[in-house]
Amino acid sequence: MKFPTIDRVLELDVRLISHLVEESLSQEFRFVERFVQQYCSGANRFDCCELVTQGKLPNTKTSPSS
Repeated sequence: MKFPTIDRVLELDVRLISHLVEESLSQEFRFVERFVQQYCSGANRFDCCELVTQGKLPNTKTSPSS
């Protein structure tokens, strides 16, 4: 049995996955767009753990419908 590999993402180029965001929105799945927004703001990244422990979490405001 082949096990999946997990690769660390150091940078997310939103342009490379914009088609996935568009497709997910066309099917009313907003979680992909929300992930991209949160990743870009720093809210959904493991490298922000130090900021969280220091009480310096980046602004993560999202619209109520998200």
